[in-house]
Amino acid sequence: MIYKQRIAYIDLVKGIGIFCVLFEILVPNGGMVKPAIYSSHMPLFFIVTGILL
Repeated sequence: MIYKQRIAYIDLVKGIGIFCVLFEILVPNGGMVKPAIYSSHMPLFFIVTGILL
């Protein structure tokens, strides 16, 4: 079997995206930060998926 080596910075970006999703869900009043996170975490996942394809 051929195993591909994991890319550390891709894992880091995915971890940041997961943290953003959790922050959005768990913090009811995020102030000015919440709209910025809300508008960027899903495009982040799409970009990372595109890189991995």
